[in-house]
Amino acid sequence: MTRLRQTNYTGFDFSDWLRSNCRDSSDGLTMTDCDMSIYDYKRKYLMFIEVKRRMKFLTYPQEQMFSMIDDAMRQYKTNRIKKYCGFHIVQFENTWFSDGRVFVDGAEVSEYDLARILSFDDDDFNSFVDWFEEPCFMYGRN
Repeated sequence: MTRLRQTNYTGFDFSDWLRSNCRDSSDGLTMTDCDMSIYDYKRKYLMFIEVKRRMKFLTYPQEQMFSMIDDAMRQYKTNRIKKYCGFHIVQFENTWFSDGRVFVDGAEVSEYDLARILSFDDDDFNSFVDWFEEPCFMYGRN
């Protein structure tokens, strides 16, 4: 069972502080967070997920930063990662499963399938091998 989040703090205060105290994008500095890293430490599988609601897409700076991370991870060799499964976008049509559809890298999936994919479930994971092999960054399309 995954532990519950230990705090209600979401980092927004720190994000505001960064934006108030550090150089900004007009000076070449961009900042973004990654919503989720998922690591199966027994099988040594790793993937990154960015979640968007209301069918939003990545911003240009997010796409640039996430694609750099993805490129670096595809080149990275270590015994701690047997399979790097990519950096993927989960989009909610509205805000949650209950009020709309959900998409992974533009392909509609059910809540059940998403849970299996993000759990590296053997049957669903193997059916999405090609999906994991290709980076998919979608920005500026809304």
